[in-house]
Amino acid sequence: MSVPAPLAGPIGPASGRDDPPPIALRIVVDGASTAGKTTTARALGERLGRPVVTPEEAAGRTLLFDWMDHVGGRSDGRAIRTQVVAVPGHLPHLRARLLVTADVVLFVADTSAAGIGDTRAALAQVRELLAVMPEPRPGLLVQANKRDRPDALPLDEVRTALALAEEDLLIETVATEGDGVRQSYVYAVRLGLQHVRAVEGPRVADRQLTADALLDQLDTDPHPVPDPVRPAPRPAPRPAPVARRAGPTRRLLPPSPPWRRWRDRL
Repeated sequence: MSVPAPLAGPIGPASGRDDPPPIALRIVVDGASTAGKTTTARALGERLGRPVVTPEEAAGRTLLFDWMDHVGGRSDGRAIRTQVVAVPGHLPHLRARLLVTADVVLFVADTSAAGIGDTRAALAQVRELLAVMPEPRPGLLVQANKRDRPDALPLDEVRTALALAEEDLLIETVATEGDGVRQSYVYAVRLGLQHVRAVEGPRVADRQLTADALLDQLDTDPHPVPDPVRPAPRPAPRPAPVARRAGPTRRLLPPSPPWRRWRDRL
């Protein structure tokens, strides 16, 4: 299976053709720390001939994520503009804020015996977030990385450890060599397009088109979220309430839906 070739020349008014605007499809690369997320993004960039940049390199700020932008192929008569965003493992507080913007989550799994435990915990939290998001939910694709390791687990053991059914896609990769990353990208784009077609409204068109624009949006909402691998400590119990005089009855508001309560924590 091959990746659609990049479109030749500009898109839109500059091309001299009255083309519709491209589809902005976002792949968020997730996984446990040291699973190979950045390595996957950069290996993919090399194979697609696209640079992988970070806001630090572009604006002198602290590294927050890796970004690659690629235009190639068409769907429903529109060009496909794919954004690949990978979150570094040492900044887990950004995961939820980026995952909720995804059309598809490409989960990079460390399938070595030493790394499968952290991988299982990280994937469980991704599933938890996706489960409370409103329909239509982003797709999820698992990439079985580090297949060259001497302690790499057999695929059937990986499926069992990560609770993957036989019909669930599991793409083998060696990201350090670039093996399999292009195939993983192809399947991720296909899943992402299914989500784009199901989404109503202008959300896709309003998506940030540069790494700096995404960074600016994240800077406006700096609240942290719990570490995906090590659960956040439980809050201390509240003291018993002090008796008060009776006052006017307050009107209780209906509870927020689960996905909104999750996003309110961000």
